[in-house]
Amino acid sequence: MEKKESLHVGKMIETYLKENGVSKVKFAQMIPCSRVTVYNILNSPNINTQTLQHICKILNHDFFLDISSQHIQCKE
Repeated sequence: MEKKESLHVGKMIETYLKENGVSKVKFAQMIPCSRVTVYNILNSPNINTQTLQHICKILNHDFFLDISSQHIQCKE
């Protein structure tokens, strides 16, 4: 049985931040939370749904759609 690549939501958010020129400090200010919390979010493979929904709203990006798309690709 082939090992499938697992989803890492924190890395998805971190990639989005980098691609859109949003620093971790700026992200912390936007949410708002501490930089330590930002690092915890970005290092976490799983994120609370309410937290992710808040991040989606703040960044105006649908990470749920990204997760769904990546999940479908992993199944193929």
